[in-house]
Amino acid sequence: MKQKTQDIRERITELLNEGTAAKDVAVIVDCSVPFVYLVAKESGFTFERKSRLDCNVENIKKEIANGATFAELARMFNVSKHTVINFCKARGIENTKYQERFEESIPQLVDANTFLQFEYVGGYTKSDGTVECRCRFCGMVSTITWQSVRKHKAVCRYCKTDERERANKQKKLKRQTEIIERQERKRIEKEERESKRRLETENKIHPCPVCGTMTDRRVYCSDKCANKADNKRRDVRRRKRIQTSMVDADITVESLFRRDGGVCYLCGKTCRLDDYIVRDGTFIAGDWYPSIDHVIPLAHGGSHSWNNVRLAHRLCNSIKGAKYPPSST
Repeated sequence: MKQKTQDIRERITELLNEGTAAKDVAVIVDCSVPFVYLVAKESGFTFERKSRLDCNVENIKKEIANGATFAELARMFNVSKHTVINFCKARGIENTKYQERFEESIPQLVDANTFLQFEYVGGYTKSDGTVECRCRFCGMVSTITWQSVRKHKAVCRYCKTDERERANKQKKLKRQTEIIERQERKRIEKEERESKRRLETENKIHPCPVCGTMTDRRVYCSDKCANKADNKRRDVRRRKRIQTSMVDADITVESLFRRDGGVCYLCGKTCRLDDYIVRDGTFIAGDWYPSIDHVIPLAHGGSHSWNNVRLAHRLCNSIKGAKYPPSST
């Protein structure tokens, strides 16, 4: 068995020396390809790396002599452009005419894509390489990647600081302008509100219905005039109720005081006819001054007659209001 294996190894080495491919050797000897590589490694045999273009070397040289580009060769042999470039570089095949055409196309390529800030100086070799450009602002020459120049993202490293300062000044000036505009806009809006409020106030000024004084309040100029108007309305309502009921015209405070003996029928205390003051010609009754009270209130259908009126203090009468007396409930 060992002798047979040794014979197989010798046969593999012999076939490899004759230039047979490893796959063909595996088929002839009836073994696996990894075993062929293992035997070749043990015997010190090295494989020469071959390409699909090795059989077309003459055709490639002929086409390059005629001025064909690497891209045209790639399409011709159905491979990638980088495969052709690496193959020619490994075999020492130079494409001089392609280099001449490439150098002739550089000025047009650069003029069509150069960023406005820079002026092309030289050094363009390929699209992913670097170029030398002169800054139009500071005049300094910089080495910049072609992609950044082509995409208009290149910045001069010498005047980059100046550009930042200019940008910061512009931002600061813009911010100050916005603040001034905002303040002016607020001032105009405030003036418009004040003008509108002034016009509304002027339109609201009217004479007081009681005293005739000009005022900007809703109806009356003061609480005093509002109370006077309220008392007048209540007196008018009371007079209307009296006029619509049975009326005894001879009912007065003095006559009722004499009839009831001057005693308040609500609290049982004596009324005082002298409990009043006169201020600025106005009669102001006190809490113990006598008043006429309707037992059945006029608001509930009572009449202004002797049978329905009783003597009461002004304070007791105001507390009772338009309600029935406690004794009648």
